Amino acid sequence: MPFFSKLTHLNSYLFLLIAVAAAVIPQEAHNSDIICSPEDTSDCYPAEFIPTFDWQVIREGQVIPPGLDVRLDWQTGVKSAKIGDPADSGKVVVNDVVVHDIVETEEGKVVNYDNLQDIDDADDEEINALKMAVQKSEAKMELDDALNFISSGMYTDQAQLIDSLDSLTEHSHSLNDGVTISEPAVMNQLLTLAFSNQYSNKIKELSLRVIAQSLRHNPEAVLNVDFTQVLPSLLSNIASQSDAILQKRLLGVVSSLIQNENNAKEFITSNGRETLLNTFPRLQSDSKIRSLEILDDLSSHGLLKRDSDSEFSGALFKTVQDTLSGGSVEDDNTLETVFDKLVQMKKDDRSLKTDPKFLEWLAQEVETRKLSKRDEADEELHKKLLEARHAVFGNPMAMRKANYDEF
Repeated sequence: MPFFSKLTHLNSYLFLLIAVAAAVIPQEAHNSDIICSPEDTSDCYPAEFIPTFDWQVIREGQVIPPGLDVRLDWQTGVKSAKIGDPADSGKVVVNDVVVHDIVETEEGKVVNYDNLQDIDDADDEEINALKMAVQKSEAKMELDDALNFISSGMYTDQAQLIDSLDSLTEHSHSLNDGVTISEPAVMNQLLTLAFSNQYSNKIKELSLRVIAQSLRHNPEAVLNVDFTQVLPSLLSNIASQSDAILQKRLLGVVSSLIQNENNAKEFITSNGRETLLNTFPRLQSDSKIRSLEILDDLSSHGLLKRDSDSEFSGALFKTVQDTLSGGSVEDDNTLETVFDKLVQMKKDDRSLKTDPKFLEWLAQEVETRKLSKRDEADEELHKKLLEARHAVFGNPMAMRKANYDEF
């Protein structure tokens, strides 16, 4: 039988069985915790799955109590659960053969796939395909567990909270999973974790990373977020945050959300640009660059009126000059990026005023680099500073003499 035919035949029987050691006693659902299908409002069921000793289909949105056997039909995607035998803990079954087993080794618990060889007529290629199918199904179940835990809002177990956020981080790059993560039941809890002072910076950072990654280049996911509700907390946290990593993550969320034109307009009218401008001098290097990228993205939407944009450009031009001349940019990569932005702004609008303190800093920077030993990258930056000093911010006729002096 050809490989794909045999694989289809095997997949028709494929299901996963993951049994956790502790058995769960059936319990009654709370009448107030009801989920109704959006397609048929008469089709309602308990929000908490009520287990029995027989397989039952797990409905969409139901929370699964711990300690159950869970089975996934690989072809249909239907999940079922029941109270199981504690002896089956950690096993996955294909065609009545245990193909995935958790075994103890000196390094700890590992997955054993040795019994895949026991499936009749399965060659190495089929075994690898089945192994990938099992791993993909496990990843789906891992995502569901993480989503259920985060949406529950019950975070007494900090280790489980971090594990769940780690799991969502891995899945947040997928467009489909990103849409799922952006649903209000999960996203609202992630925002609470990101903005509440009761959680550690590690939990805040992981939450912000999940949010930003699930929304990035994912228009459908962005539409799930009520930007008008989120924006005040975002701006408040950006204005007050001093941690370098959290600054970067907060700006990453903003960057993802303002790709939507309506969100960009809301950001502008809520003085979001002014918040970035006011915090720019104290932002860490990566966040300075990200702020400038956000401002460029906002301009690309074409929403700005000429008068207000001109006024803001003047304020930004002065702030960037002050940041450079004040010495708050420490690494050359950030210095070059910020300087390039300044040069481009001046080329686009010659009416922007160059500050004497900035010219003094630029002259000193050029002289210092001229006297120091430079590698290829340093040489390129030195040349850029030298040329801009005269051609952009000074007297272009002085450029010839400056080049002569270099030799």
